[in-house]
Amino acid sequence: MLRPGGRLVFVTPEKFTYVESSRRLRSLLSRLDMEELVFLPENTFPGRVTYPLVTVLTKRPAVGPTKLTLRSGESRSVLLHGDDSWRARIEGLSTSIPGGHRTLGQVTRRISCGVATGADAVFVVDRVSVPDGLSRFAFPTIAGRHLQEGVEEVPAKALLAPYDLEGELLPETELGPLADFLGRPDNRVRLESRTCVSRKPWYAFHDSFPIQDMMQPKLLCKDIASEPFFVVDQGGEFVPRHSVYYIVPNAPEDLATLAQYLNSEPARAFLKSHSQRAANGFFRLQSRVLKQVPIPDSLELVGEASGQLGLDGALVEAG
Repeated sequence: MLRPGGRLVFVTPEKFTYVESSRRLRSLLSRLDMEELVFLPENTFPGRVTYPLVTVLTKRPAVGPTKLTLRSGESRSVLLHGDDSWRARIEGLSTSIPGGHRTLGQVTRRISCGVATGADAVFVVDRVSVPDGLSRFAFPTIAGRHLQEGVEEVPAKALLAPYDLEGELLPETELGPLADFLGRPDNRVRLESRTCVSRKPWYAFHDSFPIQDMMQPKLLCKDIASEPFFVVDQGGEFVPRHSVYYIVPNAPEDLATLAQYLNSEPARAFLKSHSQRAANGFFRLQSRVLKQVPIPDSLELVGEASGQLGLDGALVEAG
């Protein structure tokens, strides 16, 4: 146990400064004298994707700002307090959103990552060469690498889904030519090697297939990006795959409004200050963080006009 006045120096990943699971740790440390945070280079531990951080603290009440030594070589001092994310203060980001009493999770029907098949090499094919007889199972699909900021790109791929339009897995006897395609020796070996077959039929996706939500007008964003950005799927035509997050508003008329706001600097700053880092300075988005994005009171949404938000974020009819 550290004695009063004792000094402690330790190395951890930097994510304790912003992840939700480290709130208690931030609360504890902010009550002590954190003298310095030193952000080590990403390649400090060769072969590891990590962002190391050295923390220097003394066991005594906090007496002032903490010195930061950033990876860029810049040094400055900031006050770090409380259990909320420290990243905005560390990186000098402004996350001030006037009147942000609502959250994105409260003004939308669904925020989720796209479908995970566990075997895209089998289920994803070129749209122009969908095998004969399989067109009724084929849905235009998009992956994160196909999303570009400000560019509407028509996906060149199709997802072969052994599901009905309610999202229920079809019996193998009703798959017809799709059963033949998936059952080809090379495909079947690949499908049966997935971990999900211990609890699901051999031809099912790794995750569920909520097709009714995924095929709604929605916003799309990459799960990993150097800068968070959102594009509109106005017609609800594309099935997002696991490297894409999709956001379904309460009303399709709100798509453009939400897209403009989420692509604004305040919303991006919030996301960058709360999202985990991936390799090479990229950010890893998560449903939990997306749901927490504050929505300014000045943002008027059609989806709220005829009702009010319940405690769980669902729309409740007024009157």
